[in-house]
Amino acid sequence: MENIQNWDVHLEVTDAPIDFASGHVDVALRYGNGQYPFASAERIMNEIVSPVCSPECREKMGGLHLVGELAKCQLIHEIGMTTTWERWFAMMQLPCPGMRGPGYSHGSMSIEAAVRGAGVALGRSVLVAEDLTAGRLISLFPEAKLEVEWGYDLAYRVGNQEHPKVSLFRSWIAQEVREFMQSIS
Repeated sequence: MENIQNWDVHLEVTDAPIDFASGHVDVALRYGNGQYPFASAERIMNEIVSPVCSPECREKMGGLHLVGELAKCQLIHEIGMTTTWERWFAMMQLPCPGMRGPGYSHGSMSIEAAVRGAGVALGRSVLVAEDLTAGRLISLFPEAKLEVEWGYDLAYRVGNQEHPKVSLFRSWIAQEVREFMQSIS
């Protein structure tokens, strides 16, 4: 089997539509709802969110041992995220304290704010895994996880699923995802 390390890989981080017609893109990894114009996609990893904060923030807030105590915390918001604090509080059958606290346009920014002690973020499992392992963040209520409709998808040109590059990349990324998921369990 061809070694993926011998490939010429170009990485571009963008929310722009994927242009498979140009011939310059074989596969794309997207965070989304699985629907991409002119592309086939398969979900490679679901996303789960749950409250996270820094150890210092937890201590400052008196330990945060009960879910209801989040109502007194500064909540960090990811602007544009479809899964919001409102949905999380609804899942917990609690009233949402409203949109108070800072909002950030990217998940990585909201996670960084939580690491710095700015409040409690609704952390996306993939984005917070390393910070949880390193102890920079704490999962406040590990049992209170909400699976969201968005996740990580492998997208490719319609009809190209059996192309050798796509097949090899699909196998490689599936193995990487399995290893990642084992490392965070």
